[in-house]
Formats: sequence, structure tokens, C-alpha cells
Amino acid sequence: MNQERNSRALELLEHYRPNKFDQNRYAKEIEEGHVWTGQKAKEVGLVDELGSYEAILYKQFPGAILQDLTKKSEYERYWELFRRFVKIATLRGLPLIIALLLLKSLVKWSLILYVYFKAKESKPEKALQ
Repeated sequence: MNQERNSRALELLEHYRPNKFDQNRYAKEIEEGHVWTGQKAKEVGLVDELGSYEAILYKQFPGAILQDLTKKSEYERYWELFRRFVKIATLRGLPLIIALLLLKSLVKWSLILYVYFKAKESKPEKALQ
């Protein structure tokens, strides 16, 4: 299985990088599963440049606007805030815990009603019947 994969890697290198990668010099190492990273991969001819994914996209598409998908959603921020409140409440006592649970229920039902009424506004009356 590994030998097949390594042979396939050699075929791909021969096809896509014939003038940049010295297959004769590194064929044995590839068949053995050797991996090059970073500067060494550039020296060997496996890559043209070193850089981040974002840098490459900005170079290829200068006007691109990248969106950070690692940011927390509103839901995640809400739960993180609620967990902090619960942690503080457990240090302060039971009345505060009860108040926080009531607050959580109030916010939850407010969001549910908000979504329901927004959906009702956007759909024709026949669709709701």
C-alpha cells in the first residue's frame, strides 16, 4: 500500500514538476516515504515558495476579502458568558444560581419567539396554515 502511494507520488511529481524536481536524485527517498518540509522542500524542488495560505490567496487574488472562520459564533459566546456566570454564581450561593437560570430561560424563549415572528413575517399567510 505504501509502496503504491509512493510510486503514485513519483508519477505526480514527474507529471506536474518535471523541470523543478530531480526525480533521479530523490526517487529512492520518496519510495521509502521520506517527507521534506519547509526550506528543504523548496531546495529539493517540491514547492516554489514558502508562505501562509492567506499570503498565497492575497497574491493570487489581490482584491480578496478573507473571512475568519475561527471566530466564535454568537451562540458560542452566549454559552461561554453563561458558563462564567454560573461559575461566579456557584461561588456566591444558590439565590444567584436560580436568578441566572431564570435569566437563561428568559433569553432562550425570547430568541425562540423572535425567530418565530421573523419567520412568520417572511412567509405568506397561506404557508403557515
